[in-house]
Amino acid sequence: MVAAVDQVRRLILPARIQLTGSLTNSLQPRLSLVDRIAELPYIVTVENDTDTLHFNVSVYLQQVTASLKKRPEPVRFCKIDHAGIDIFGLDDTDKQQVLSSGWCRTRASHVLMYLPRDDAEVEICWNILMRAYDQLYEQSTQARPIRAASAWTLPSFSRTNLQ
Repeated sequence: MVAAVDQVRRLILPARIQLTGSLTNSLQPRLSLVDRIAELPYIVTVENDTDTLHFNVSVYLQQVTASLKKRPEPVRFCKIDHAGIDIFGLDDTDKQQVLSSGWCRTRASHVLMYLPRDDAEVEICWNILMRAYDQLYEQSTQARPIRAASAWTLPSFSRTNLQ
């Protein structure tokens, strides 16, 4: 049996070095990574403004269709907050590779990737995010579209003759 080339391609990451001190300009790499995420096609961001002390932005992948009645449901791509980036959509082998390299820690159904500290780490984090984005994009194109209107907004009709 022959495997496809995409299935054989593995995510290879260098080990993340743990620093004892803090970097002086670690905000710039984080902002450049956020800018890259915002420039991806079909991305929708939702900012959570209930917590004023910490920022929290949820990022969804929303496919655009010509039909207004049937749209694919948005897929959660990642969530960015002060602790890191929660990444949804990595398969089990990619999760294991990212965990073993020290770039993230595990959560219930996803991984929490640490925020980048310099430009070299931005590229590695970008590769991890693109891997998840590509997998979610492929899954969303195969998903069946759903009806945009809910059952509560549809008209109701009486089945009796008493009108």
